[in-house]
Amino acid sequence: MEVLAYSIILQWKRNLRNKNVLLLYYIIPLGFWAFMGAIFSSINPNMKSVLLEVLTVIAVSTGALLGVPISLSESYTGDIKKSYIAGNIKLWIGVISNFISAFIHLSIVSVIIYFLTPVTFHTKAVENIPLYVIFLLLFLITSISVGCVIGLYVKDQGKLTIYSQIVYMPSLMLSGIMFDAAMLPKAFELAGKLLPATWGFEAMKSAKFQLSFVLPQFIILGIAILLISLRLIRIMKE
Repeated sequence: MEVLAYSIILQWKRNLRNKNVLLLYYIIPLGFWAFMGAIFSSINPNMKSVLLEVLTVIAVSTGALLGVPISLSESYTGDIKKSYIAGNIKLWIGVISNFISAFIHLSIVSVIIYFLTPVTFHTKAVENIPLYVIFLLLFLITSISVGCVIGLYVKDQGKLTIYSQIVYMPSLMLSGIMFDAAMLPKAFELAGKLLPATWGFEAMKSAKFQLSFVLPQFIILGIAILLISLRLIRIMKE
């Protein structure tokens, strides 16, 4: 337990010193918040009713799908992986520490967005705060897990950004946060339903609990955990 706690603190400090990760956890998400919030609220005033959820999905997806893979990939390549082995530290601790560190960072960003959005863009207040928080936490966990899968399976740093973008861009374009997903071709609409962003957005903007918005996220999370476990088993054998 002490090793895990130390690893989490160390990972937190590493992320704060890593310019790329800091950029993707804080600067770009909050930059998107200011830029996209101003555009959406001025072009389509009706969007203010879901603007908080839209900007939260963008911020979380940016950090989870672009930031987490970079941080995790670095933990399982080169000197950091060797230090785990030399210190007889279980390799799964690297995933847990990266996950928790990312969860804390993105939770902070989500809280900032939650409080600043209504004040800055005069958006509608959340009707059911406890339910919103639960849906946000589930979306965070699911998105970060998908980011962990990308970071573990893509070894080449040059290809890592490409694979991250393959998941990230559809998360923005096909999830319904930019425009109504019903306007998309059927194939694209179905593809969007494979992404956490789609269900996270639908859940967070709903004032009532609907299993149809939650269950797909649990399925995605379950698949991600399975893939992470299989990859860690293979890494330990290498």
